[in-house]
Amino acid sequence: MILRVIMFLIISTLSFSEILLTTNNDNPSLNDPIKVTVEFKNMKRENYYLDGINNFEVLYKSSRSSTSWVNGKKTSIKSDVYTVMPSKLGKFDLSVWVKGELKSNRVRIEVEKNSGNNSNSNSVNKNISLDIKKLDKNYYFGEKIPYYEKMDIRTSLRNYGYVTPPVFDGFTAKDITKRDKNGYPLINRTVENGHEKIEIKLTENILEANSTGEKKIKEGRIKAEESTDDFFGMEPSKPMFFGGKNISVNILPLPEKGKPKNFQMVIGDLKGKYSWNEDNKAKLGESFSLKIKLSGNVNLTYLEKIVNEQNEDFNIYTSVSNESEKIVNNKYYATKDFEIAFIPKKIGKLKTPHVEIPYFDTKEKMYKVFKVPSKDIVVTGNYNDKEYEKNIMSSPKNNSLVDIKNSSFQKKETKEIVISNILEEGEKIKYTKKDLFLIILLLLALGEGGYIFKLLRDKKNNKKDYKDLFKNMLKASSNKDFYDYYCLYMKERYNFSPKAQFEDVLIKNGGNEDLINLNRKIEKNMFEKVEIDKKEVVSILKKNK
Repeated sequence: MILRVIMFLIISTLSFSEILLTTNNDNPSLNDPIKVTVEFKNMKRENYYLDGINNFEVLYKSSRSSTSWVNGKKTSIKSDVYTVMPSKLGKFDLSVWVKGELKSNRVRIEVEKNSGNNSNSNSVNKNISLDIKKLDKNYYFGEKIPYYEKMDIRTSLRNYGYVTPPVFDGFTAKDITKRDKNGYPLINRTVENGHEKIEIKLTENILEANSTGEKKIKEGRIKAEESTDDFFGMEPSKPMFFGGKNISVNILPLPEKGKPKNFQMVIGDLKGKYSWNEDNKAKLGESFSLKIKLSGNVNLTYLEKIVNEQNEDFNIYTSVSNESEKIVNNKYYATKDFEIAFIPKKIGKLKTPHVEIPYFDTKEKMYKVFKVPSKDIVVTGNYNDKEYEKNIMSSPKNNSLVDIKNSSFQKKETKEIVISNILEEGEKIKYTKKDLFLIILLLLALGEGGYIFKLLRDKKNNKKDYKDLFKNMLKASSNKDFYDYYCLYMKERYNFSPKAQFEDVLIKNGGNEDLINLNRKIEKNMFEKVEIDKKEVVSILKKNK
């Protein structure tokens, strides 16, 4: 008897078990949100595949369960509810498959441009509107592009937010959205015609294309629900959806004709000011500075070297004192401040080197140069000043000054040497142990000093084989990581910084034409976002090690 009851229950359960697929609208308009429900009746929720869902954009998914008793029979239903948006026109069949077998009924959804059902997606709503930054059709490679998505609200909302955030395909995006301490976008309240208006910038980004050609930006999909007058907040409100459109942008290559040799991807409308902190007089060994303030709708990210720091008349040091980028009045705006310190090496009338910053003007579509003219300086003082010793003689870059000082010292010593008499023929010179010791030191200094220095230098260089750096270069996952390791190697091996120094420093410190060409190729790949051949670079570095 018990066995019969168990068999009956099993058969009854199997008889009433099923997977049911339903939708609340089988004839939506394009971009009209609908609900698709997968119900598991009297069975466990299984791993399944919803065939045909790829024709829709899934906005969000929720799950629920319910149990009911009718005439003593228990019915349990576990449901997955998908809120989806049709992404194209046509007729689409949906069905549920479990382990490769069809397990549900089929549902056909026919998407039309304008159906009999009212659509509330992207529709005009007098209380809620979405403002998205209007982009130009064409931009130049390297140009910074401002982008934002903003909601203007004139009603009370139950909730709002992104269903899917914006997608920037082929761009590097810097998120500069202003947020509160909890991470929510800041709310700006204003009064318009006696009515309160709330403005929320959901996202604000600065974009830069990774390459030339057509690029796609997909707007974020935003969901908003108005509050109801229901005291308990239980009355449902129909959600509204905004955004989700595709935006096409064409990225133009920079013209090769007329491109300056020292062009550093400064692109846009460059404005600049400069000032000197001293008049036309300076003291030997004491610094005076030039301040340059650059600004505008211009990319200044890659600008590092604005003056050749190798100079016969001055020691020159450059630093960046301030750097920022933001969106002002819906336009990109950047600033970068440089301070250049000049320390005179010589006495007399000197002329500072002029500064030239080439840039590409996107409005006039041509290369231009921002110039700071040279300054005439009258330098006074003498080579024995303490400031001169401190700021000039201690500098490892100032080899020529060390020579000047040494030659002056040698002349002074020469004047103190007095030849008292000339040895007669056959007279022998007598040397003390002290004299012999000094002579040996002199011979070593003059004859063997250079050779010994070379041996010591080679020995020092051979201690470091740079295996770890080469290994890190080969394992680098991006151009940026690789370039950081490359710069570290060049700094340690040749005391040369590719980011901040000109190539004559590399030649001076033991580099050759192969390394110069390699450095130029790497910098070109970095600017043009072209993948660097890591194996080739490491091979050349090892060859010239």
